[in-house]
Amino acid sequence: WVMPNADAAGYYRWSMPADGLARLMGAGWSHLTERERLSVADDLTAAYAAGTADGPTVFGALARFASDDSRDVAEAPMGLVDFARFELAGTDLERASVARFGERLYREQARRLGWGPRRGRSEDGEVGLRRRSILSFWSHTARSAPTRREAAERGRRYLGDDGRLHPDAVESNLVELVLEVAVQEGDAAFFDLLLERVLSSDDALFRSQGLSALGATRDPELSLRALALARDERIRVNEVTTTLSTQLGMNETRDAAWAWMREHFDEVFARDATTRAGYAPWHAAGFCTEERAAEVDGFFRGRIEELPGGPRNLAGALEAIRLCAARVEAQRESTLRFFAR
Repeated sequence: WVMPNADAAGYYRWSMPADGLARLMGAGWSHLTERERLSVADDLTAAYAAGTADGPTVFGALARFASDDSRDVAEAPMGLVDFARFELAGTDLERASVARFGERLYREQARRLGWGPRRGRSEDGEVGLRRRSILSFWSHTARSAPTRREAAERGRRYLGDDGRLHPDAVESNLVELVLEVAVQEGDAAFFDLLLERVLSSDDALFRSQGLSALGATRDPELSLRALALARDERIRVNEVTTTLSTQLGMNETRDAAWAWMREHFDEVFARDATTRAGYAPWHAAGFCTEERAAEVDGFFRGRIEELPGGPRNLAGALEAIRLCAARVEAQRESTLRFFAR
């Protein structure tokens, strides 16, 4: 077996044929340092993005990464599975197949980690970060029904109905996750309760978590209310785009949020900090087709020149959209073939 970048010391990308990769990840894997294993994960992801490694080669290797002792290595498959589920899968059957695959990747770890350390035991901070990543992935990408039920229940318990928060309901680094799922699984009454608590709070962290959770709704009527918060005078300057950004970040709500943003752009970004308004094109960078790239370009041309850093941000956002579209074209067939097995 061969490791093309010993000690991950070289400043370059590498790729290799499938048989060489199989030997490296088989006989060679136990001999690699953490840096080298991260290099393998990083370069395989880059090879997939560049179209020099196909879906079966890359996705067939992900179980090895997901079970790694290093959190950075273990998280490497998450972005790839996200891409397959939200950009490549075109039918409910295909999306379900990708979700099941993602759930299997982290099932053992999720069961072992649970929702927090055992009573009376302390744990390394890395463990808590790994737990957050896996539970978020299971909730949002794999859409694990038991995980989402537990998250929603903890979100409701955290918010409570007595006018105060209940930190004992969930670990602090999982608060935003459980509130998001509780909003998605809940009704307008829960949305209203969370909104009321956010607007009456002076806790910047809770306001940020709560607004992100409100922006995570997938209900069409509640989505419009979440978007409207960008125009609400009760929202602080640094919070103006929180719900808008969250809505634009989800496939289910992106189209409607983009239409709303174009309609209210001048009003919303007049309220945003002048140093941040030039970032606006990146809110639309979640699109993944040439048609949408042209649409984003057409909308911002003539507006972006007046915003600090705007032209460069627009160029970067358009590049991201077009690279995503090229990746879909290059990888859809082989990747969906892997999931159809």
